[in-house]
Amino acid sequence: LEKNVVSLGWVRGVDFPHFASSEDGRKHDPVRVSVRLPTLLHPAIDEVKDRIRTAVQQEIANFAQSRDWTVADVDSAVEVGVTASRPVPLAQTAAEHAEIIKKLGPGLSNVGHFLAVYSCKGGVGKSTVATNLAYELSRLGARVGLLDVDIYGPSLPVLVKPDDPAVRRSAKGSGMVHPIHRRGVKLMSLGYVSPNSGVPGSGPAGGPAVMRGPMAGKVDAQLL
Repeated sequence: LEKNVVSLGWVRGVDFPHFASSEDGRKHDPVRVSVRLPTLLHPAIDEVKDRIRTAVQQEIANFAQSRDWTVADVDSAVEVGVTASRPVPLAQTAAEHAEIIKKLGPGLSNVGHFLAVYSCKGGVGKSTVATNLAYELSRLGARVGLLDVDIYGPSLPVLVKPDDPAVRRSAKGSGMVHPIHRRGVKLMSLGYVSPNSGVPGSGPAGGPAVMRGPMAGKVDAQLL
């Protein structure tokens, strides 16, 4: 980003030590720096912490030198604590929330980010890439939902086999369903829907999804 952590607003506070008496003389707690990143998925968290720690230690040394203090007079221990900002939903106000629900449905009202994996050609590994990406992001600490929007050939049930693949209705709204959970990732695909639902192509062994575009779009909207 070519910006420092202060201008980015990542530094939330700096706690300076308090001296305390001990049998060995004076000692104090380390300087504590609180940092809040946009996400704990930052690829170089350890490097950020090390650079902050080094910068603070250098400032402590410079301050000690300006006061003609010796190194023994200053404890340059620095602790850097990192937390993540809370996810920011699409809706910020009650009016925006109502508009989101009206346009997209209540299932997407608390989603902060969308990541699409797509291609204009079949059989190139879209589902494999999307599944591995979802589970890696989940492993790193993100809250992840994986939606297979391929109505004519859903492949997510082939890649991920939940212990309980039943799709159940949700009380959030008419036509809403609960996502399926597997190892921390929320899943949804037409391939998980019961073949008794009446939707063409539904179920793990569903037949051809003989649907025109508008009907397929409605199915995708319901899954969303």
